[in-house]
Amino acid sequence: MNKRENKQLRGVITREKILTTALELFKKRGYNKVTVDEIILASETSKGSFYQHFPSKASIFLYQFSKADEYYTEISKNIPNDLSELTKIEYFSLEVLDFLDKDMGKELMRVIYSSAIESNEHTFFINANRPLFKIIRTYIEKAFSNNEIKNGYSLDEVYTTLIQGIMGIIYHWGINNNITSLKQVGQPLLSAIIIGFKTPSNIITSTEEKPSY
Repeated sequence: MNKRENKQLRGVITREKILTTALELFKKRGYNKVTVDEIILASETSKGSFYQHFPSKASIFLYQFSKADEYYTEISKNIPNDLSELTKIEYFSLEVLDFLDKDMGKELMRVIYSSAIESNEHTFFINANRPLFKIIRTYIEKAFSNNEIKNGYSLDEVYTTLIQGIMGIIYHWGINNNITSLKQVGQPLLSAIIIGFKTPSNIITSTEEKPSY
């Protein structure tokens, strides 16, 4: 390993150390009660290292969601092509919920939600340019092109309903300690939303098209 590669590796290790430490502190004490200096101290790094990787405390969440978006992109590439676009939306959305549950965790998602409500600097839930939202919107556009969605709905109405439904599922899961599986709690509502938008000819009663969740 040459000097350049060694330096890059050290940078990656430092960034992940800062990220992991910050997220743990946020989960324990809340986002607003943790300072950059405390993150630096707990991670045993320097202020220079922190700002080299994260322009601000808020950018820690943005970085975490950018990593999530990379995973969502991979999920979308692996969804079977023979499914209808609306079924793809349900499949994709449930995989997103499963990722948030298993990789982010309930405690961190509680902190992220509360921080987004309290501060305008967290835009990851409303940034339409995020891959997550672009993927869902593309599925909806294709569903309209394939006449899978009944008349009377606009693209924006379907998109907004789905996003609000997903966010509502996460919120409900977050405030209920006795609910363990985010994917499990989300499936009934997502299925109901999808069925509500389908044209009568696209509503199926068999399991022919339904993927295994």
